[in-house]
Amino acid sequence: MKKFGNAVEFYRIRLQKISDDVGLDMDWDDKILYRRPPPFKAKTITYYTVQAVTIVDNKVFNLKKFMNKREAERFQKNIVEELADLTKKQFDEKFIN
Repeated sequence: MKKFGNAVEFYRIRLQKISDDVGLDMDWDDKILYRRPPPFKAKTITYYTVQAVTIVDNKVFNLKKFMNKREAERFQKNIVEELADLTKKQFDEKFIN
């Protein structure tokens, strides 16, 4: 297996959209049998992560998390440009480690 070369030969960059539902956990309470439970207040939080994925074994490294899609896309574009310019070692030192 090759261990050195251009970073673009080892990694690909992807943008992942993640949505988490917050507030859906139901707390058990003995008093629930005697009175109506409070209404659930569910909220969905959406965020974006830019990830480096190894080409050989599909290992995922989260590089940065964003609440705004436009910022995440801008960061992804910059990383893709750097991926083409850096060696694997330089990329690992700058973003992975």
